[in-house]
Amino acid sequence: MRSKKSKTPSRGKVSKRHKILIADHQPLIREKLAEVIAAERDLEVCAVADVREDLTALIANLEPDLVMIEIAGKHGQGVAQIQELCEADPDVAVLVFSMGPCEKTAVEALHAGAIGYICKSESADEILEAVRQSIRKGPRLCRQMTSQLVTALSSGFADAQAPALRKLNARERKVFDLIGHGLDNRQIATQLRLAPAAVESCRSALRRKLDLGAAELHCAAQRWAEKPSKGCSGCCS
Repeated sequence: MRSKKSKTPSRGKVSKRHKILIADHQPLIREKLAEVIAAERDLEVCAVADVREDLTALIANLEPDLVMIEIAGKHGQGVAQIQELCEADPDVAVLVFSMGPCEKTAVEALHAGAIGYICKSESADEILEAVRQSIRKGPRLCRQMTSQLVTALSSGFADAQAPALRKLNARERKVFDLIGHGLDNRQIATQLRLAPAAVESCRSALRRKLDLGAAELHCAAQRWAEKPSKGCSGCCS
C-alpha cells in the first residue's frame, strides 16, 4: 500500500498527468508505445523496461498509476509476474499488452489481478482508450474477444451468485449493480453521493467477498445486471 504524500499547493489549476510504466521485451514496441502515450496531455511515461527487469522495484520507486506489460512466459514470468506486481502494490492497475487474443491466457491474467487485456494489433486510439479506462479501474478487454471473455469469466460466478451476494451489505450490492451497468468509480460516487475512496473500498470488498479479480468482478456484475429476473429480494436478504 502506498503512503499518502502531502499535497503542495500550487497557483492555478494543474491537471494531473497519470504515470505509465511500459514493460515489453521488444525495444521498438516499448519506444513506439511510449511515443503514443507521451503525446497525450493527461498521460506520461515514467519508465520503459524489459519484462525481465525488476518491475516490483520500479513500481515501488516510481509509483505509476498503470503498468502496461507484455505477458509471455518465454521472456518474463507470465501470469505469475502479474500476480506478483498486484500483490506488491494493490493500488497499481495492470494492463496486459498481448501479441494476440488468447482466451485462456486472458482469463488467467485477469484472475491474477490484471485490470484489462488488449492486443498489440489494436489502433492507437483504442490503446489510449484502454489506458484511460484502466487508470479509472474500469476493466478493458480485447475487442476481438470481449463477449467470449465475459462469458468465461462470469460463468463460474453465475452458478453460485445467490449465496455469494448474501455476503454483501446494502452499499456493496448497490455498487455491484452499478458496475454491472457500466459505471466507473467516479460515476458511481456521484450517483450514490459517496467519496471516490469509498467506492474503491467497496470494490475491494466485493473482490474479496466474491473471490474475483477486478475484471472478473466487472464481468460477473455485467452478467448479473443482464439477468431478466435479477434483484435482491430473494438472494440478498
